[in-house]
Amino acid sequence: FMATAMAVMSLAGCGNQPTENSTENSEAAGGAATGEEVDLSEEVELVMYLIGSEQVDHAKVMDKLNEKLKEDLNCTLNLKYIGFGEFDTKYPLILSSGEQIDLIYTSAWLNYPQMVKKGAYMAIDDILEKYAPKTYAESDIETLRALSEDGHIYGLPSNHPQYYSYGIIARGDAMREFGYEKLETIDEFYDFLAEANSSGKYKDALCQSMHNNDEICLIANGYFPLTGGTLSPYWIKVADENHTVLVKSEIPEVQEYMQKSQERLEAGVWSQSVLSNTDSMMLDEGLAAGIIHNVDNWINKATTYPQYELTYQNIANPIYEGSLIQDCMAIPTSAKYPERALMMLELFRQDESYYNLITYGIEGEHYTIDEESGNLQLMNQDKYQYENGTWGFRDDKFFRDLSGAPENAQEVRDAIKNEAQENIYKGFMMDTEPIKNEYAAVQNAITQYYDPLQLGYVDYETGLAELETALEAAGNEACKTELQRQVDEYVAKFR
Repeated sequence: FMATAMAVMSLAGCGNQPTENSTENSEAAGGAATGEEVDLSEEVELVMYLIGSEQVDHAKVMDKLNEKLKEDLNCTLNLKYIGFGEFDTKYPLILSSGEQIDLIYTSAWLNYPQMVKKGAYMAIDDILEKYAPKTYAESDIETLRALSEDGHIYGLPSNHPQYYSYGIIARGDAMREFGYEKLETIDEFYDFLAEANSSGKYKDALCQSMHNNDEICLIANGYFPLTGGTLSPYWIKVADENHTVLVKSEIPEVQEYMQKSQERLEAGVWSQSVLSNTDSMMLDEGLAAGIIHNVDNWINKATTYPQYELTYQNIANPIYEGSLIQDCMAIPTSAKYPERALMMLELFRQDESYYNLITYGIEGEHYTIDEESGNLQLMNQDKYQYENGTWGFRDDKFFRDLSGAPENAQEVRDAIKNEAQENIYKGFMMDTEPIKNEYAAVQNAITQYYDPLQLGYVDYETGLAELETALEAAGNEACKTELQRQVDEYVAKFR
């Protein structure tokens, strides 16, 4: 990447007196493991941002967490959240605001490559091994370096494999009521939602909070976003031997989908206020009949809300390996204490007591662990939600199956893993710098003309013509030409 590596801040002299319980933790955090004593005499406050929402028991959990952090790192954590309905606008704004942010969740779907190129994240090469030695030892450092053009490391991916697999999550009780045994296709799901809406029993039939319907259509038909995540204007069919870059509005499956959008909007498949709806909890609250998301989301919701009898049907065909940067943590260039942030991240990833506390909450209040099976029993999820944005440091060595999960949960997980195919583009990092003005204009055209069109707010023929005119004026062809050059150059490395 083109971003300049930031000079690493020197760690101020500090070293709180070791306590009986702190030796192991300080070693995990980068002290004794490096052979150097880390000075932690100055108490500091770290700031971390995750995607999610502050829970009822947030302060209670943070009090417990900060007790541990004060003892082990002489710091406290101010954990802030960016809501699901606002991440596409708020995330880049806070990164450019200059606010102290010491650690932040990042991902392909949060435009990680673009954020790196803009200098939003700090290169952590010089401090990673020293302050997070166990995480460093577990990581494929050469692959992490290969993710950027300049060979620096800007993010630490989670230790949890990801696949481009999304599925229909529907209320089984509602399916039974409306006469559906299975929902195997997106069209069947939309018919089901229309019936749910017409019944008047739901505020919105579809909990539309995280993914646009058109992108589900694309993933279901084997397309991959060039950004590596959602909200991408440009996509490519993984199986296409010509590796042709397409703006999403010209893709046949999307055009077919958009032709039916007005009818679906009028039938209440999705809300009339979908563009402004930021409520991501409608399914949880019983106000929606379904949502489209991944298998982990289904298992979590089905376990927490067994009364809804939630079912899952994968609609991605084929299933591809996800982006290498699907879930990561990064240190922004506005960080005040990058070394201490890495030490804290090391604790989250290497010390199960820290991992359990921030991921599950307080044992006995928000979860218990079955002594025989080792499974996790969730409690009081309305007060502290399981894995509330903590995916950036999700780690398989601490992962526990949920008590009360659907009987076929592991079967579904295994099927996805076994069916997943190699994705040549999983390491592709799109560079918009050569076309930054055109790309920004295309994004504006997408927001102004494409989004209302794909949601059925405007007539298909009229809306498509307006969109095509806007894309041409924005520089769509220049974007496609440059991105095609990058894709061809990338693919050539594998021939």
